[in-house]
Amino acid sequence: MLTVGDSFPQFTAQACVGTGKDDIKLLSSKDYAGKWAVFFFYPKDFTFVCPTELAEFNKQLKAFKDRDTSVVGGSTDNEWSHMMWRRSHADLKDLGYPLIAAQILAADLGILEKTEGYCLRATFIVDPQTSTRVAWVGTSPRCSACSTPCRATSSARATGRRATRT
Repeated sequence: MLTVGDSFPQFTAQACVGTGKDDIKLLSSKDYAGKWAVFFFYPKDFTFVCPTELAEFNKQLKAFKDRDTSVVGGSTDNEWSHMMWRRSHADLKDLGYPLIAAQILAADLGILEKTEGYCLRATFIVDPQTSTRVAWVGTSPRCSACSTPCRATSSARATGRRATRT
């Protein structure tokens, strides 16, 4: 598994950026080059816990933007599943960040559940030089709870040192 100090992998992935017919975009690590970014991953679309996590990240989006930090969510579901989920769930319709189809990236990060191959809950904070500053992986929804990554981003930016993994 990717850990603190490792370079975040280069990636290209299809992403859902809205709910309209033209809201599927190809995103890559180049889109986040030279920027702080929080990448968070959740197990599956259309589950009962995951929308609360996504909605919480959206509620905190201004706090991330105030820290000049991009937010990207993702799972091993494809971009069309992400779009249909967003269209069908009121809390997800107006997300201000992309949901990527992270099948390859999740494998590169080492965050796939070993039996069924879905994403474990994980959050990575990446600095402008693509160094992983914070890495959390676990099964609890609290692992990717939004307020902690927001505070950790502030801490990593302020200290210039690598945060520890938890």
